[in-house]
Amino acid sequence: MFRGLTTNVNLLKNSIAAIAQLIDEAVFKITPEGIELVAADRAKVAAVDFRLSKDAFDEYECTEEEIKVGLNLEELLTAIKRAKKTEDIELKVDDSKTKFEVVIKGRAIRSFTIPVLELSEEELPPIDRLQFSAKAEIDIDILKQGIDDAKDVADAVIFKISQDTFEIIAESDSSRLHLKVNTGEDPSLITEGEARARYPVDYLKKFMKAAPLVDRVTIKMGTDYPMRMEFDAGTLKLALILAPRVEE
Repeated sequence: MFRGLTTNVNLLKNSIAAIAQLIDEAVFKITPEGIELVAADRAKVAAVDFRLSKDAFDEYECTEEEIKVGLNLEELLTAIKRAKKTEDIELKVDDSKTKFEVVIKGRAIRSFTIPVLELSEEELPPIDRLQFSAKAEIDIDILKQGIDDAKDVADAVIFKISQDTFEIIAESDSSRLHLKVNTGEDPSLITEGEARARYPVDYLKKFMKAAPLVDRVTIKMGTDYPMRMEFDAGTLKLALILAPRVEE
């Protein structure tokens, strides 16, 4: 049996909204320590590493070492989005493990029941073994603006990290975007190492669904290598991994 109640509606809304952009169905693992989800999208271009600590909940109870729950992410998001920020959300799995319940508690109590799916756990890319040569910590507003600008220029964007500098470059036959941030203009920028890689803009736009979770984001990457974008909200840690689009 599992039951967790939280007053932080937006934490659930924003994280599940970001995941649902990439994953349609997946298996959540519920333990006495929290809720986890590691999954790749059907195209194996992106992956999700989601960790929600029990400390994110005001009340939390899991009576088993591990409960696996297969869910449709769109159905889960639809239920969670019905909650107002002034209401509480309670998540529940009964002993039969056939139904997942989202209970919204406010002036009225509303209950949404979602079927638990029998999903096979697919082999995942080895995201835990990725080794990155460069890292940047940057304000989420700057990153989001750069990706928003890039989508109007090209379908792929170059991320470049070098000493004290982070850059976003998008080019088409007729247009070019170049966003550049350095520590001289923005002392909050932190960079380590050097790397350059091209990534698909449509996926990066989906990643920005997680932007409301944090003020700052960490980007780890290598040259022509996957990127790991980390949103650390304390009791919630969401990492989104994206394969590069290798230049010919």
